[in-house]
Parts: sequence; structure tokens; C-alpha cells
Amino acid sequence: MKIVKVNDLKKLGINTNDNGLRAADLSFADLHNAKLIGVDLSGANLVDADLRHIDLRGANLRDADLRHTDLRYADLRGADLTGADFTDAGLNGVNLRNANLTNTLF
Repeated sequence: MKIVKVNDLKKLGINTNDNGLRAADLSFADLHNAKLIGVDLSGANLVDADLRHIDLRGANLRDADLRHTDLRYADLRGADLTGADFTDAGLNGVNLRNANLTNTLF
């Protein structure tokens, strides 16, 4: 499993701020096998991203745009997915145990 650091994201041209990755544009990003436990991705654009086998336990993905995202076998246990949009996302094998799915679109 690879651990993604904020500096690694900056090198890839991904804009980060003092709020972590809140509202970050990660569209088309390749983050498969990344470990982002508890990260704040609220409002982030993850359209068409490769998030296979990613570890997002306890992450904040409120209002995140995950349309067409590949989340196969992702670990989203305990994540806040309130208002997130998973339209046409690949969700085979994803773990949503104890995730908040309020107003989530599938």
C-alpha cells in the first residue's frame, strides 16, 4: 500500500490548502492503493479518479463528486459520505460499513 503525502500531491500539480484536501481537484487522479485515513476531502472533485483498493476509513467526503470514479475494493468504513455523488462509480467490493450515506447519490 502506498501512503500519499501532501507534498507528493503538490508535485503532481494537485492544489492543496490549509484545510488538507477540502474542495481539491483530484479528477482523473491515480490514487489506487493509497492510504488516506481520516483525510478531509469534503467537496473534492474526484470525477474519473482511480481509487481502487484505497483506504479512506473515517474520511470526510461530504459533498464530494465521485462520478465515474473507480472505487472497487475501497475501504470507506466510518467515512462521512453525506451528499456525495457516486453516479456511475465502480463500487464492486467497496466496504461501506458504518459510513454515513445520508443524501448520497448512487
